[in-house]
Amino acid sequence: TYVSGHFSRENFVTYKQYGNHKTVTKNPDLIKKAVNKEDKLNYAMLFPCWIARLIPHLHLTPNGVVIKPGKEDRLAYDGTIKIAWNSQSVSSITDTDKEPKIRYGTAFERHLVQIWNVRISYPSEEIYLWDDDVTGAFRQGKFNPEVIGAFSFILLSLLIIPCGLQFGCTFSPANFEPLAHAREQLAESL
Repeated sequence: TYVSGHFSRENFVTYKQYGNHKTVTKNPDLIKKAVNKEDKLNYAMLFPCWIARLIPHLHLTPNGVVIKPGKEDRLAYDGTIKIAWNSQSVSSITDTDKEPKIRYGTAFERHLVQIWNVRISYPSEEIYLWDDDVTGAFRQGKFNPEVIGAFSFILLSLLIIPCGLQFGCTFSPANFEPLAHAREQLAESL
């Protein structure tokens, strides 16, 4: 818990008592897989959890597992939770009104309109379409090294300090949007 500009022993104890959401302890295989993926793809830096006491201005945030029928279970960062009365959540620091507008909800419709317009312009030519793999899309946006400690969490006795946007932060979708828009513009120009 980040409190008044420092990470205190009392706040660490409060975090350890609260821990992650119960869905994390109920899904150990998913957690191991997620941590291995974080490490393998260099999405995060992994340290032994005892080092958390030595890092100034560290903010530890609980994690949970999002389980939706018909969808793949996924680890989610809970950037909205306040562990103690004197703590502050990472998501409450961000003013989402000043974030970029989120447009990817209409991406499929805009894609179909683009195909329609290309067909009108080129009625007899072959149109090549492909699927855009957006694996790790949120991770493309990287945190400034001076603030990465604000997005840390502990899983499997490891302190995990992510390098990029997190699934579960209120500002991740909005900050992914400029990157997605740039890719969209590049694809259209090609």
